[in-house]
Amino acid sequence: MNVTLGSALLDMYAKCGDINMAMEVFWGMKEKNVYTWSAAIGGLAMNGYGDKCVELYGRMRHEDVMPNEVTFTSVLKGCSVAGLVEEGCKLFESMINGFGMEPQLEHYGCMVDLYGLSGCLEEALNFIYSMPIQPHAGAWGALLKACKLYNNVEIAEQVCFM
Repeated sequence: MNVTLGSALLDMYAKCGDINMAMEVFWGMKEKNVYTWSAAIGGLAMNGYGDKCVELYGRMRHEDVMPNEVTFTSVLKGCSVAGLVEEGCKLFESMINGFGMEPQLEHYGCMVDLYGLSGCLEEALNFIYSMPIQPHAGAWGALLKACKLYNNVEIAEQVCFM
């Protein structure tokens, strides 16, 4: 199995919810690239294994595989799933300062989701205000979802009048 086929199979199994088979494909591959690692990290995050997602990212870095923007989106989602606010903040900062990447809309949305789902609604709102780009529907939606989850009508009303 080559790296393209393996990555596609891994992604398919993960998206179908069979993370065990996805990871079996991943670990069985002789050759892996950043896309393979990113698919595995994203699959773990998508299926609720945030801790394992962050752990796999660490292993990827130990293997000297350079992350890309998709990798960071996936690992930030994993942090959100697992409630790993501090780890997510460190990863977001490393994306900018360590790898010189410019965060995209998805990355900002992941950070708002990370703060919001962890109950840090004020931090999520402050993060949106501090974004160097125009806040988008994904960021506002993540904050509103968190407001609903934590029954925070005050911040939800602020968001509605933005």
